[in-house]
Amino acid sequence: MKNKEHFSFARKLKNYRLGRGMSRKRLAQATQTSIGNIDLLESGVLLPSPALTESIAAALKIDCKEIGHSGKKPELTCASLKEVFGL
Repeated sequence: MKNKEHFSFARKLKNYRLGRGMSRKRLAQATQTSIGNIDLLESGVLLPSPALTESIAAALKIDCKEIGHSGKKPELTCASLKEVFGL
């Protein structure tokens, strides 16, 4: 499911990539991932793993915090389970 974090990350990633004149292909090569993954990240479908977040930040010459995603997966809590399942 897409959420605000996905869209925020996606928008920032695309803006930084374009601001550096970098193609999706070049970013994919620099991060050792596929162009398809870059497309999914930029469309907000996926969030990157911690390792890919670090690789993207390094390729774009920015700090991970600048793209707004730590690479950590959200914590699953009782409150979030209740919200998801309507308990």
